[in-house]
Amino acid sequence: MSDNPHARPLLVTIIAIIYVLIGLLVILGGVLLNFVTVDQLIDAGLDSDAAKFMTSAGIGIAVIGLIYLIVGIGFLRGWSIMWYLGVIFTIIGIIGSLATLILTGAISIVSLIIAAIILYYLFRPNVKLFFLGHA
Repeated sequence: MSDNPHARPLLVTIIAIIYVLIGLLVILGGVLLNFVTVDQLIDAGLDSDAAKFMTSAGIGIAVIGLIYLIVGIGFLRGWSIMWYLGVIFTIIGIIGSLATLILTGAISIVSLIIAAIILYYLFRPNVKLFFLGHA
């Protein structure tokens, strides 16, 4: 059931499902990271400072996953605030992809292209109508 009277575009549904799946996986990863000990990470090849950071980052990672989950649900429901968050997250993704591209090379070109397409799509009239009630 949608909180929005306008028809949800198909690609918004697909993006929402991807956000929900990413959110669930990141939450799971954050929770599982809390069960890993510093000694196990050191044995896996991390230095002690990185291992300590990773074990303490589990809760923060789970919170990030929760944010993705909420954004996905908001996309499905057509909450107007989610259009703004989608634009902000996509711009952050583009900046991150550009930084990765500069630092490592061609590996992030795919994520850069996907983020650019999503940003363009969020400004399409039917998508803005769905989220904001006007084009």
